[in-house]
Amino acid sequence: MTRALALVSLLVLVAPLAAAHDFWLVPVGSEIEARTGSRFPASTNAITPDRLAEAVAVSSVGRRRLEVVGTRDSALVLKADPTLGGTIWIAVALHPRRIDLPARQFNEYLREDGLPQILALREGAGELDRPATERYQKFAKALVRRPGAGSTALEPVGHRIELVPLTDPATLRAGDTLTLVARFDNQPLADVTITRDTLGSPTRRTRSAPCRTGWDMSISRSRGQACGTRVRSTCGGRSSSRSHGRASGPP
Repeated sequence: MTRALALVSLLVLVAPLAAAHDFWLVPVGSEIEARTGSRFPASTNAITPDRLAEAVAVSSVGRRRLEVVGTRDSALVLKADPTLGGTIWIAVALHPRRIDLPARQFNEYLREDGLPQILALREGAGELDRPATERYQKFAKALVRRPGAGSTALEPVGHRIELVPLTDPATLRAGDTLTLVARFDNQPLADVTITRDTLGSPTRRTRSAPCRTGWDMSISRSRGQACGTRVRSTCGGRSSSRSHGRASGPP
């Protein structure tokens, strides 16, 4: 039997409120559905194959491209090499997109989508009245456990922004705690919003903390953890976690 936990890393260099859909990978049988929407795990529209910058399965024997099967309902359907065994990452990166936003809409987006630190930077620089031209990019990965040996569960897949578990999510049971490290450009990332969505439960947010301090979404503060966030599994089934970051640079 295949068991999966979706861990979604979303790099937003910004997206408008109307288009700020999350991006998930949801295993369905032997296939993977790439879904976009605002309520996990429902998909409202399918991405097109030309938006894929990279779509790979990362196993103990290396990286292999995913096959694009087609579109089903509102999802793009992908498939990993069936000969790959063990615990593997399914990892997808979309091409960056550029967008222009009026100042008011951009500020509202930052408030609503958990990016107060960026709003504070704009306010400190006296830029609240300035429109924004930004680029955003989405990354997603799902952990899939198949029959066989080997595991890449604790290894980063190489996304520019990524949530990396410190314990194997495939081994967790209800009530266990999963510790995640938020990484950007392969470095621990503090002061970033981490959001958890669980099937049938409301969205919950926390912030990644400075080094050596973690946060637990269900039992407030913790001590002695690596940079990152801790998520307590309160029920079985699918769940997703996502992070939002920002990087400076030319548009």
